[in-house]
Amino acid sequence: MIYGWTNYTQCFPPGIRELLAILNSQSEYEAQRKLMAAEGTRILEMVGLSVSMISIIISLVIFCRFRNLWNNRTRIHRNLFIAMGIQVLVRLIVYIDQYISRSTSGSSGLHSTPSSYTKDAGSVTSTENKGIEDTEYVCESFYILLEYARTSMFLWMFVEGLYLHNMITVAVFQERLSTVFFYCIGWGSPVFLTVIWAFVTFDKFHGITCWWGYNLSPYFWILEGPRLTVIVVSLRKSLIFF
Repeated sequence: MIYGWTNYTQCFPPGIRELLAILNSQSEYEAQRKLMAAEGTRILEMVGLSVSMISIIISLVIFCRFRNLWNNRTRIHRNLFIAMGIQVLVRLIVYIDQYISRSTSGSSGLHSTPSSYTKDAGSVTSTENKGIEDTEYVCESFYILLEYARTSMFLWMFVEGLYLHNMITVAVFQERLSTVFFYCIGWGSPVFLTVIWAFVTFDKFHGITCWWGYNLSPYFWILEGPRLTVIVVSLRKSLIFF
């Protein structure tokens, strides 16, 4: 049996290849130290996400439990927290799945390779324990949901600012913006943006596991552009008030 080694580096997007080149250009000690730092950062992120998830759940329970909080302003808050909760939940599921699948497969840490192989009596036996990131279409679906929730979170922030702006500066008008209009902005428009981004990313990253490095591609600006616009518009309105 002839054993060989295949270099899959060229399968990665340019941004990932650049990061790998920087990592491999240093000594083994430095590379290992940075990987350990990255692993510690990921664990710290998981702790922060868990605390955020608990806080969001408590906030939603409070908003739903007390009837005197049932008004348009808190309704917008509730939808914002739901969007945040979806994002946090998806991240936690993906990170925990990475940790479990890589630990049980014999690899250590969150950033090690998810698959390992053993050679026994002239054969190659896979000890791979598949997780979300190794399952085609499932991983991509999780990241599509993640980016949808992120975009929705930004747009609900915009809706919140728009509502307050309407209450303060446009109070002279009798009519008010419909809550249906707010729902269309907060939940509807992210669907349109995310679908466009998903189709473009699927076309450009087809064959790349879990769309690795998609956030480093210029196509990610299909989502980042509107998010940045929301931040700029919100800051501009805040400056006008002050």
